[in-house]
This record gives sequence, C-alpha cells and structure tokens, in this order.
Amino acid sequence: MNDTQRVFRVQKDRNFTIVKNNFIDDARLSMKATAILLLALRYPDHWRMSVKTMAKFKSDKESSIGSGFKELVTFGYAEFRKGKDPVTGRFNSGWYFFEESQK
Repeated sequence: MNDTQRVFRVQKDRNFTIVKNNFIDDARLSMKATAILLLALRYPDHWRMSVKTMAKFKSDKESSIGSGFKELVTFGYAEFRKGKDPVTGRFNSGWYFFEESQK
C-alpha cells in the first residue's frame, strides 16, 4: 500500500468545532443528516435552529433539510419540543439536537 498522504489538515487555533465521532460514524445516518447535525453542533448551545434557518446557510432546499431533520429525529439525534415558559407563561417551541443518540 502506498503511504502517500491523502488527507491534509491545518492547525486549528481559531474558528473550529470539536465533536465526538459517534454520530459521524453512525451508518444509519445519511451524509445529509450527518452534515445537518454537524452544522447544528457548530453553533452555541442557545442557538435557535430551524429548517428555514438551515436553508439560509447552504444551497439545499427546505424540503431536503426537512427530510434530514426527520432522519435525525428517527435515530434520536434531534427532537422538536413544545412547551410553556413557567416564568412568563408564554408558549415556546424549538428544535433540540444531541451529539449522542437518545435512542
């Protein structure tokens, strides 16, 4: 086997993301779902993510991103939660993403 370098990395001193490889290696996930989860994990924990928001970041259409969200739900990496804020009494909802499968 040829020992020629095939992957070229850079030193990471700013603007990088660290994630566990478990979801990247999860063969159940498509490339699309993996990329969506990686993008979601790239942002701060309080970031409000939606299909519409994701569609602004990349060239995929909302329908494509929506199917990726459904896939993440199926395998326990995302869920949509609805609730009521106990302090304000206002209804709130949103997407939640998990670096490790909840299933």
